[in-house]
Amino acid sequence: MKAMMATLYLLVISLLIQSAHASPGLYLSHYSNTTAYPTNVSGEACAAYNSYIYCIGGFNGTVLTNSTYFAQITSSGIGNWSTSTPYPFKVTGNSCVAFQGYLYCIGGFAGETVSNRSVYARIGSSGIGNWSNTTSYPILTSMQSCNVYNGYIYCVGGASPLGFTNSVYFASLSKGGIGRWISTNPYPTKINSNSCVVNSNYLYCIAGSLGANLTSSSYYAPLSQAGVSGWVITTQYPNATSGLTCFTISSSVFCTGGWVGNAYNGIRNNTAATYTATLGSSGIGNWSPTSSYPYPASGMSCAVEGDNAYCVGGALYNINSNMSVIYRAVNPAVPQTSSPTTLQVQTSNSSSGASPTPPPPQQNLSGGSYLLVMIIVVLIILMLLALYLFNRKPPQKSQV
Repeated sequence: MKAMMATLYLLVISLLIQSAHASPGLYLSHYSNTTAYPTNVSGEACAAYNSYIYCIGGFNGTVLTNSTYFAQITSSGIGNWSTSTPYPFKVTGNSCVAFQGYLYCIGGFAGETVSNRSVYARIGSSGIGNWSNTTSYPILTSMQSCNVYNGYIYCVGGASPLGFTNSVYFASLSKGGIGRWISTNPYPTKINSNSCVVNSNYLYCIAGSLGANLTSSSYYAPLSQAGVSGWVITTQYPNATSGLTCFTISSSVFCTGGWVGNAYNGIRNNTAATYTATLGSSGIGNWSPTSSYPYPASGMSCAVEGDNAYCVGGALYNINSNMSVIYRAVNPAVPQTSSPTTLQVQTSNSSSGASPTPPPPQQNLSGGSYLLVMIIVVLIILMLLALYLFNRKPPQKSQV
């Protein structure tokens, strides 16, 4: 009997853990096309701030560019793109973050060389202001992943002339630029073209390229003003992928595109697959497929404003795209009164044209499934209590 009770107890604990880990989170209801980017591009760096999106540099299919553009973000999508202050040099694969009215950009591939140059500029409704040099990154790097949290920037991995790196550095941000870069706990493996996101005080890094091979491994670590604490492995991405783009909305992460395969042989097998998972202090939850990107692509850049993500460009095998896309995040537990309207593509020289709305995504546990799980848990607890009461020894009567 004790063995049965122990088994039932373990079953209850298992169900509780599964229900906590399989949070329904959000999914992407579908994508909508919006104002096309002024040029074909991939490997650009985009960031959103205060209802504006700013995009820097990139590769247009022939040459690198130092062009920058910005546009207002509204409930109906991205407005008209306008040119802004050119970047100090032609670049792709750099990383930019927006914080308190400034844009900070680090490294990147500058044609013949990989750069460690860091620059920043004020941003606002009139675009990007004059660029100023700030503290150089400690190493030459491109295709690293940088994120901002609580006034600090954290950068992971990247490629240099000496190969890939597992270096992780962080620095403070202010209107005076980037402070001193400080080395912190290295990434568990040398990596580039992975994608890192911040949720709460945790940094999550997903997939990427190890050099000869791609990886699906993902890790996370707590963030603080002392740097990045020890890295912990978490739920691996569904496919070995490099050059994917990840972003967060609420406490859910979404990753889209990239190139897939077990070996990197110089031929990109791009994917349109998009996956979502919940984020928490125990790592990344189970991945589920959601609405695919409009076309198989890698190297697009996505910026989040509110509950929407705005994605620009991307490499389509041997050409680049100028398409701009809105992803709308939806909570599956909340009934939707109406479907978002697909927006008109204003201009696009992509051969695929506008893509149809993809099929409904597979979802995690719904609200009804949670109710069922909780009912089962309560029934098992009641059963345990009944077994306990049934097997209690009756009190011994005293002998007269």
